[in-house]
Amino acid sequence: MALRKHPIDAYREEYGLTAFIETGTNYGASVIKAMKAGYAEVFSCEIGPELVEKVKASLRNEPFAERVHLYTGSSAVLLPRMLEDAASHARALIYLDAHSDPALFGLNIASTAKDLPSLMPLMPELAALKSGRDTRRDVIVIDDLHLICPPYWTGPDRPELPAMALPRQPLFASTEALAAEFPHHAWEVVEAEDWTLLLTPRTA
Repeated sequence: MALRKHPIDAYREEYGLTAFIETGTNYGASVIKAMKAGYAEVFSCEIGPELVEKVKASLRNEPFAERVHLYTGSSAVLLPRMLEDAASHARALIYLDAHSDPALFGLNIASTAKDLPSLMPLMPELAALKSGRDTRRDVIVIDDLHLICPPYWTGPDRPELPAMALPRQPLFASTEALAAEFPHHAWEVVEAEDWTLLLTPRTA
């Protein structure tokens, strides 16, 4: 979870953020971190239903459980609904971290090209943000630059991740090109377990 290197409590205070919107719940570590950092509501989606059930079970006795909204399915499909559900929050921390190991869902690595929008859904996520939310006051973190753009992109053949569905070419030509999707934000690359792109509002 690369988000652990980000001071999300400081982001909340500096930018007045009230919601945490996440694609890629995984085991729920970011959900718990966000609630403990003081975010009023959390909206998070996960393509693996078993993971969602595990997170729900782990939250059952937490006092903030009713303020956590979990969604099961691909962020390429669910993010528009999540943005609508979070519309009352004018300022949010948006964490894009939805990439999937096809082996978890019984997919053959040779057949994942047609499933890439679900397994590596950054492009539809960006489209959803552009059409479904005014992000000018949001803080946005995009994880896993090694799957997205040079100079961090490691290519499709990674022996340490043999089952990972990777694009055959970078989704963006450069980090600058990815950051240009958000012209109202300043940007920097943060090194965590993986490289992340941090986008912060240029104006308060």
